[in-house]
Parts: sequence; structure tokens; C-alpha cells
Amino acid sequence: NSYLCFIYNNQEHCMKGGDGGASFAANTQMIQDYQSFYNLGAYSNGTGCIFNSDDSYCYGGGLYFVESRSGGEVTVTGSSSDYCYVDFDGHSYCTE
Repeated sequence: NSYLCFIYNNQEHCMKGGDGGASFAANTQMIQDYQSFYNLGAYSNGTGCIFNSDDSYCYGGGLYFVESRSGGEVTVTGSSSDYCYVDFDGHSYCTE
């Protein structure tokens, strides 16, 4: 397993990836909290959030993009090109 951490509301929040989706519900809750903190609505015109049975994500707020997928993948993107990712099997990497 790998963890992908990001900061909002002056606190570190870590989503667990690479566990076959066992943490999907907890990760989704974290993204919902992120949505509430930044007062993001439903996805429209490039910002906002979507929650469904296999994918939860938000565009906007303090980050460009934050996502959790039901297969165990998690992504946090600080800008349109810089991101960190944990794959379904626990491999993780970041780009700059």
C-alpha cells in the first residue's frame, strides 16, 4: 500500500492507494470533506466534483485535481502538469 498526502485547511490528509479499493469509501469521504471546505459544487465548466460508484474526484479548490478510484488508484494534481499517483498495485510516483 502507498499513501498520497495533501494539505488543506492547514492539515495533512492522506488517501490510501494500492489496496484493491478497500479504502475507496474512506478516500471518497476525504474528497467530500475537501469539496465542502472549498465550497465546490457539482462538476461544471472545469471546476467542482463528481461522485459515483467507481470514481470520486474534484477539480478546483487548493489543488488542480484530486481523485480516488474504486480499483485502488489515487491521484493528486497540484497544477495541470505536476501530479502524484498511486496505482492499483501500490506503485507510486510523482512528476514535476
